[in-house]
Amino acid sequence: MTKKLIALLLVAAMVLAFAACGGQAAVSTASVEGTAASADSASAEQVDEVEAPKPVEIDETEEAGSASQEEVSVEEVYEDTFEEGAGTWPISDGTDTITIWDGWFPFFSAFFSDYNDTLFFQEMEKRTGVKTEFTLVNAEMAAEQFNLMVATGDYCDLMHDVDTNYVGGLDTAYEDEVIIAIDDLIDSWMPNFKAALYSEDKFLTDTLSDLGNRYQLSIFKHDPGFPDYGLLIREDWLKDLKLERPETYDEYYNVLTAFKNEKGASAPMMLSNCGSYQGNFFASGYGINGSLVNNSKPLYQVDGVVKFGPMEEGYKKYLETMAKWYSEGLIYQDFFTYFDSNTMPPDDLVVGDQMGVFGANLTDISERYNSVVGANSTLSLVASYDPMEKKGDVSHFGSDRSASAQGGYCISTACENPELVARWADYIYSEEGQILSNYGVEGETFDYDEDGKPKLGDLILHNEVMPTMLAITKYTTFSLIGVEDAYRMYAEFTDAQWEAGEIWGSADDAYTIPTGASMNVDENAVFSSIYDDISTYVGETTLRVIMGEQNIDEIWDEYVAEIEGMDIATCIAQQQAALDRYLEK
Repeated sequence: MTKKLIALLLVAAMVLAFAACGGQAAVSTASVEGTAASADSASAEQVDEVEAPKPVEIDETEEAGSASQEEVSVEEVYEDTFEEGAGTWPISDGTDTITIWDGWFPFFSAFFSDYNDTLFFQEMEKRTGVKTEFTLVNAEMAAEQFNLMVATGDYCDLMHDVDTNYVGGLDTAYEDEVIIAIDDLIDSWMPNFKAALYSEDKFLTDTLSDLGNRYQLSIFKHDPGFPDYGLLIREDWLKDLKLERPETYDEYYNVLTAFKNEKGASAPMMLSNCGSYQGNFFASGYGINGSLVNNSKPLYQVDGVVKFGPMEEGYKKYLETMAKWYSEGLIYQDFFTYFDSNTMPPDDLVVGDQMGVFGANLTDISERYNSVVGANSTLSLVASYDPMEKKGDVSHFGSDRSASAQGGYCISTACENPELVARWADYIYSEEGQILSNYGVEGETFDYDEDGKPKLGDLILHNEVMPTMLAITKYTTFSLIGVEDAYRMYAEFTDAQWEAGEIWGSADDAYTIPTGASMNVDENAVFSSIYDDISTYVGETTLRVIMGEQNIDEIWDEYVAEIEGMDIATCIAQQQAALDRYLEK
């Protein structure tokens, strides 16, 4: 049985928390319940001596949970090997700077210049004495930009999402001398991070690579809670047309046709520029992973057997459906030119009553399109279902609902002072750091309620100029590092948002390849040497078919044969080996 141990600098996990959509589309929060400490009290003048945590307490009456390839478990009592000064701040007099590489959505610029213009990083500088300097790239092209940076060898000290951006993954990045392992830094300088790491068996397992190293300053999630991203639909249009919320492909076709003909929508439905959705929406109903967003690898497994979605019959059905809908004007005709976001649609089309179905964030249900980016007072949005072929079927491509450690930042080999970076980052995992990263500053962005629990204020929950997700980014954290607790946003959820969480969370993850089933360095090297050409071919064919330049019925056999000839079998074999190892654990 997995045990949650008592770590002195971790407070009890909230009942609910958000799931991340990955990358910049997820919210980074912390598991924090009531605390007598004020985030304001952690200013540089007041936190000279913060006591480092003692080793976690061990309940020896329970059997150890399952562990990683090294059988790591929270039953292991780690030795207190921290250096003098670990867990105390400030750590600099303002003369030290950490450089950070990260993704950035262009629309952020309307609200803040860069991440240093956010309350979180301003407070981090006050409390730690360390400045931050950012290199920001368009998040939609982060993988491409990251690998261009790697080619130049000009790395920042901290780099975001190396696990997804670097071809071959973290072990490969380590062996290629792009990033360093942080195990020694954790043992010597990161008491708060270590307390968080040892609070769940799953955290220990998720963070350990096949080479036995840890690389990332991770996002720890005790309870992912609701997914924060899914399909939305115009509820007001459905009511006017006396239509029910669609649940099948046929029902979606009828609804989208009505949106076009009866509501004059020029772009009834949105697609990402690659011809799919980040959440695999509209493909999962055909029983396959067909998401190509951000050059993702649409692999999945059925009963332990790895498959490549774009060569399965379900993908042919998906392309047939999208091509038919596109030809009839039911899909935004310029979807392939839209690169501002892979999760948000063009605001002008939504506010201008031209689009009725699209993917968006949970908070956008109640505020974005009638008070933030437009003034469409008649617009009403509700969550929509990922369509199935038959009513009542369940999608097998949901997100993992268990505790997890994922994403975050890696320290590069170019970093001249990894100790400084580790000590700076460790503050975020401290009790006061968790309050800061989730709630901001007491009296400014949150206050404590009568039960001693922090509660976000109007500056974030009811901001007059930006939606809650952007206010979270400006005043706390957004997909960074720390211990998540998105319960902060649940407190004032509308009925529509609660319903959305239930609808979007109704899928299971039976066909999803577990996060821990990662390929090792050799497997990654083999996979990457082959897959790039396959990915390009699949992406180009997908767009040509959807846009009517090719007929999938006529080219299907040739298309599958081409993928096979490009040696997809070897790629699948690499992921199969990784999955087999994971299942053997």
